Amino acid sequence: MAKAKVARAAIPQDQEILSEKQAAHYLGLKSGKTLYGWRTEDGPRPEDGGKPTCERVGPIYVRFGAGKRRAIRYRKADLAAWVAAHAVG
Repeated sequence: MAKAKVARAAIPQDQEILSEKQAAHYLGLKSGKTLYGWRTEDGPRPEDGGKPTCERVGPIYVRFGAGKRRAIRYRKADLAAWVAAHAVG
């Protein structure tokens, strides 16, 4: 039995979902490791008495799944908003 083809709806460009590597490229970063570091920056810090600061360093992300099989993705619109929020001058 042949598989039915599913038509993909056109996704508006600002609603595109990017992988960590694609998001890093979009932001002009060398790799996704910087994004990973930014995601994990809001953990407990010794200089704050070991209490989480809950201060988000990097852009908003979406997490699909749980555990080792989870996927981290970024919406292009969120990346653009984060860049705009960090503009200086």
